[in-house]
Amino acid sequence: MKHKSDAAITKVETGLVILVIILAVVAGVGYWQAATVAPVTTTVTSVQTRTATVTQTMTTTVSLAPGATATVTVTQPVTTTATVTQTVTQPVTTTATVTQTVTATAKPPEPIKIGVLFPLTGAAAPMGEGHVKGIQVYADIVNNVWGGIPTLGGAKIELVIADTTTDPKVAASEAERLITKEKVVAILGAYRSADTLPASEVAERYGIPFVASAGHPLITGRGFKYVFRAHPPVVPTTNWAVDLVKNVLGYSTAAVLCENSAMGQSMYNMSLARAKALGLTIVHSELYSSAAPDLSPMLLKVKAAKPDAIIAGSYLTDAVLMVKQLREYDVNVKAVVFIGGGVPPEKFLELAGKDGEYVIITGLWNSDSKRPSSIEFIDAWKKKFGAESLPDQMAAEAYESAVVLVDAIMRARSTDPKAIRDALAKTQLISISGPIEFDERGENKYGYANTHILQVQGGKWVTVLPAEAATATLIAPMPPWSAR
Repeated sequence: MKHKSDAAITKVETGLVILVIILAVVAGVGYWQAATVAPVTTTVTSVQTRTATVTQTMTTTVSLAPGATATVTVTQPVTTTATVTQTVTQPVTTTATVTQTVTATAKPPEPIKIGVLFPLTGAAAPMGEGHVKGIQVYADIVNNVWGGIPTLGGAKIELVIADTTTDPKVAASEAERLITKEKVVAILGAYRSADTLPASEVAERYGIPFVASAGHPLITGRGFKYVFRAHPPVVPTTNWAVDLVKNVLGYSTAAVLCENSAMGQSMYNMSLARAKALGLTIVHSELYSSAAPDLSPMLLKVKAAKPDAIIAGSYLTDAVLMVKQLREYDVNVKAVVFIGGGVPPEKFLELAGKDGEYVIITGLWNSDSKRPSSIEFIDAWKKKFGAESLPDQMAAEAYESAVVLVDAIMRARSTDPKAIRDALAKTQLISISGPIEFDERGENKYGYANTHILQVQGGKWVTVLPAEAATATLIAPMPPWSAR
């Protein structure tokens, strides 16, 4: 007998089958997704519990007595619980913030090209080499101690060295090459006035600053705007030589002997004019060739004139020849004073030996200076050229010129020649020789004050004037040759 409860149960079973099928389809979709998603996925397992409540009504017919029928209907809930575990694989997009530190090496600034124009061959080569060394020392300080020009991102100085060959025409052509081919922003040079005059004229024409290491007054006397000179020129050093003889030593007569180059002639004329103004009597005066192999004809005239002192404007070889022949011909005077600018003191002492004792020179600086800037210069020089080596005035004047130029470049904060020129015109600093400030000509206003008087004593140069810089007392009169 088939009961209604059986039909109800069948319906429940059918419902359960349908539910299972549905869940299977869902699971199948999940499986399909997992199978088709790219490998870079995240698998999420979802456990779902589904509960289905089915009300089952069962009707039972019971025979109670013959002919009596009782129908009993029993209704009861049937709860079917199905637990479905569904694995759903789906891509998960993850946003990650990656912090990467990249150290970039900045391109170093272009080097600042400075022309260095001096005689490296020819008769003036020893003096030219001294100038170049002085500039190299300061370049080393700027590049290796400072780390470059601080106001231009640490840009280094590049020295472009050129040789005048002790020839004015070559000096001019080399100046032009430095400007047009090498693209220098300024030039330092050129020791000999005969070379410096044409070379600086070229620089002026191109609008390139030229800081001179030469003494002729015309170098800054032509109305140029790009030419400057930091060290004392021949005007103050010549005036000092005459002033020393007349006002410091108190002598009344002198002989004036100068070589016949442009510089020597300017020294000669200024000496005569200064002597006349001070009342110093000139008993003999003469121009001579610095290449002369024999100065005895001139010196014998001096001997006959018997001056108290000799004031000489010379270069190295003729200065050495002069003192040796003074001894040889027993020409005795109370003082021999060389006008600074042409005679490199250390080289002179090396070549003249004992004959150079008591000689006086007017000039820029001496290595016994105690100024802090001088000590820095000397220390850097020794580091580069040896502990026993000392710079002389030639190196010092070139070093000081480099100091002035670099100072202007720093203040200009530019390598533009016009900007550097304008900064040079506003220079105010204290260097190894003293204060530096340019007048409208480009000449240092303190040239006379910065002039130092040096004398050979005990085989070395010592500073005897000015008093604040002196390390020894001036010895005069010098003893006669026979007493040495």
